[in-house]
Amino acid sequence: MYQHNHRVCRNGTPLHRRFTNLALEACKLNYDPTLFGYTDTALDPATLDDNSPDFRSYETVLPGYSTGELLTEVP
Repeated sequence: MYQHNHRVCRNGTPLHRRFTNLALEACKLNYDPTLFGYTDTALDPATLDDNSPDFRSYETVLPGYSTGELLTEVP
């Protein structure tokens, strides 16, 4: 999908929940996509609780991914 369609053009910009992602599509084919490394993605804020710690980070794992080794920024 082109950036002008989903409007995610920078690290940390949330992907609206109406859009799918590569991991979700792979899960439909019985694959288990696994994240090894770091991520600069943010979840759709409309899907989060008001007190969710995911509001404070753009290092969240997109739906569909398993986490093998998640590397995060050291504070």
